[in-house]
Amino acid sequence: MSGSAGDGEAMPSSGLDAVDRMMNQMSKELAGKEKDMRDLNSMLRARAKELEEVSNKLTQLESVNRAKDLRIEQLGNDLEHEKKLLQRRNAALADAQAKIRVLEQQIQRCGGGTARSTAELRPCGPSPPRDD
Repeated sequence: MSGSAGDGEAMPSSGLDAVDRMMNQMSKELAGKEKDMRDLNSMLRARAKELEEVSNKLTQLESVNRAKDLRIEQLGNDLEHEKKLLQRRNAALADAQAKIRVLEQQIQRCGGGTARSTAELRPCGPSPPRDD
């Protein structure tokens, strides 16, 4: 037989030393890879925590933006309401000014422009009905 380890014969010591060195080298490489994996895991956890914080901040900002959008919408509604009120007031003012102009014209026709008292006003318009 050739002397293989499976036949119950011992391997030469130089072969065992080589296997032992290979095992030690592989063990060191594996330990290095395990450390790298732990480091990567720590980095990933730190990134996950950062992402969670960023996500929370974004959620808060979205909430603030929604509140601001609602406030802007409310201000727009308030502005429209005030605009309508102002239009009504302007229309009422224009109506009152037109009535004042008519009254001023009537006063001018009745001599009110030169009269110093109501006694000096001359009658204008249709005559009152007579009692005959």
